[in-house]
Amino acid sequence: DWVLMVRERYASAAWSNASRWFLYALLIAGAVLTNSLGLTLVVIFFALSWLAPISTSWFYMNRSNDSGVLEQLPTSQALLRSGLSVMGATLVAQLFQSVDLLWVGGYLGGKGAGQYALAVTVVTAGLVFANAIGQIALSKYGKFQDDPATAYETLRKDTLLISALGSALTVGGYFVLPYLIVPVFGEEFLETVSVVQGLMPYLFMYHPYALLFNFYHAIGWQKHTLIALSLGVLSLPILLMFASPYESLWVYSLCKGAALSVALLFLLLGAPLKYRRKIAEIFSLPALIGVGLLLVFLRLGV
Repeated sequence: DWVLMVRERYASAAWSNASRWFLYALLIAGAVLTNSLGLTLVVIFFALSWLAPISTSWFYMNRSNDSGVLEQLPTSQALLRSGLSVMGATLVAQLFQSVDLLWVGGYLGGKGAGQYALAVTVVTAGLVFANAIGQIALSKYGKFQDDPATAYETLRKDTLLISALGSALTVGGYFVLPYLIVPVFGEEFLETVSVVQGLMPYLFMYHPYALLFNFYHAIGWQKHTLIALSLGVLSLPILLMFASPYESLWVYSLCKGAALSVALLFLLLGAPLKYRRKIAEIFSLPALIGVGLLLVFLRLGV
């Protein structure tokens, strides 16, 4: 599917990935109908579901002229070596998603952790477009390594697009999601409403962050992303520690957006000196919007 994306065959790559979820849903539905669903089967079905994109992506590759590109791919050993920094950044990104939840559970107990976890899950579902644009960026910016002018112009356009999308989702999420939480999940999750709203700065900041994160990976700056995200993760418990006296899920949720802002800042500062100013100019507007949202929301919460 990555080869398909690099060849700008996004629809084929999307269908290839979607086939995994179709197969997974079909297997789960069959187990539910036969009253045989259990944790073991869920794990087995999840593993089997990967057979779908493997087979469909191979089918898409071999039914077109793109099949010859497989001969140009690096060896698996070379891919593994170049992917170590990406793997590290991915592991740190997963840690970033869990640190605040562990902290909230430790300070506010299981009930507070449940409210917070649901809010994070709901907001994470809204990141689907940011992740999609980030994946496309990862596949297309590698072609511009020897053409910085085109890379900057394309990055500027993509930044405006993803910032506008993030702004729309943030405003919509703030005003719409509160009316969906209680009807869908019940009165016991009423407190989740404020947490979802407090995560809106994080929702916005994730959009420019995802684009810049994948841009760095595409042009070979993987170590920069690993360092920047690690600093963002380290800042999260520090921010949570300062927020602890408030004992407020709202303030805790704002810490997630603030930590992501720290990661974005270090991404900008981590660019090689001759590129830093240009990239900072492109991302200055979304960065200012994100910081402004954090200050406004903090004022509302405190």
